[in-house]
Amino acid sequence: MMLFGDFFTGECNEILMVEEGTMMNFKEKCELLTYLQEKSYVEDFDEKDYSILSELSYDEDAYIRAVVAETLVESSDEKGEQILLRLTKDHDWLVRTDACDSLCISESVDTYNLLKEIAKKDTSGLVRGYAILSLENIANRINRENELIEFLEERIIKEKVQFTRINTYTALYKLGREKYLKNLLSMFNSKKYENRHSVVESLHEIFDDSNKNEIITALLEHKKVETAGSVIYRINDIIEEIFLIDLKEKSDEKGIDEKDFCRLKEISVEGSCNNRGFAARVLVNSNLKEGEKILQRLAHDNDLFVRMEACDSLCNGKSLKTYKLLKNIGEKDTSGLVRGYAIASLGDVAIEINQQHDLIEFLKRRLLNEKVEFARIYIFSVLYSLGIEEYLANLLSMLNSKRYQNRQTVVENLSEIVNDSNKEVIRTTLIEHKKIETKCSVISEINEVLEQIERDWDE
Repeated sequence: MMLFGDFFTGECNEILMVEEGTMMNFKEKCELLTYLQEKSYVEDFDEKDYSILSELSYDEDAYIRAVVAETLVESSDEKGEQILLRLTKDHDWLVRTDACDSLCISESVDTYNLLKEIAKKDTSGLVRGYAILSLENIANRINRENELIEFLEERIIKEKVQFTRINTYTALYKLGREKYLKNLLSMFNSKKYENRHSVVESLHEIFDDSNKNEIITALLEHKKVETAGSVIYRINDIIEEIFLIDLKEKSDEKGIDEKDFCRLKEISVEGSCNNRGFAARVLVNSNLKEGEKILQRLAHDNDLFVRMEACDSLCNGKSLKTYKLLKNIGEKDTSGLVRGYAIASLGDVAIEINQQHDLIEFLKRRLLNEKVEFARIYIFSVLYSLGIEEYLANLLSMLNSKRYQNRQTVVENLSEIVNDSNKEVIRTTLIEHKKIETKCSVISEINEVLEQIERDWDE
């Protein structure tokens, strides 16, 4: 029998069992790929995972090959990129599209040059369009922005497919050529609703404080004449998201009034996954019991990112019910991300309702079974915060994680617990780790903590 263990609980649950020599059916392949996608959120793929993904990338069903490409967007290994590069040559346009889209992760000049060729020569406008979006991501990492601008401005003269032009305008705008926003907005006149939908998605992608008013106005004006339900739905979804962004900023200063609370309650039930999660983030500022109840409900949401946001916002919980709920989630949720955030909030709630001793015993037991590094980081951090000083060494040891997101989480946790008694050991450890760290985002976090320590010393 071939057994795939349940990565998220660390237990050997039978997610998928296939007799040796027996081919998996379509449903089993989809279940396996879903498992690998969820695994990728908290840990890098191992050799066995890459072997499975490589094998499925040759599957006779184009849909399976496309999902493999989609799954590899979370890959941080050259093996994953090599599979994607091969899939850019697939005979099926959907597979090539997903492969080009997932290559946004690359930092390779060779991949950059290949995507330029695809953006010029692929027979599918959809493939060319996604190649262009990934080119913009890679160019920023390898300092080829000016070269790419020149390339795209030459391409736009020859490109006839509207979808590809939409993505070209989007990439040029993100590269600093603001004049192309007008070109992007003009594509609302496309006769194809799929293209109008792509314009809406692009506006969501480039939205920021500098263009917020112009984009909101454009979306509301277009909504008046739009006939496609899917486009109208997405416009409404983005307008709702903008409302939530503004409300989060407002509530950080003034809390949540009754009118806004009613709107949040509505969004928490009827909103998209993204907006339900955002509503949970805003509700961290609610001091109403009803707000805590909404977060308790969202902590059971089908979407793992909604559950994650809800657990994070329950840090302000004041009830034994919330404490017990977070303990249950911290032990049993299928996602290591969700378990980690539940454990982080447990530390705050336990102090609020005087359950520190109970939580210490619970977390020590969890360490025996928890295999996901992200969740273990939060267990170490909370145990240290509750006075068990020996766990600082365990937390610092997680800087050796192969996954840079975990190393970044360690540094973020250190910024929360640094004090006069530990700042010397934290400072020394971070200075040493900075010498070997390869990820800019982690180095940036380290610099912030070191500056924080220096300020404290000066005071």
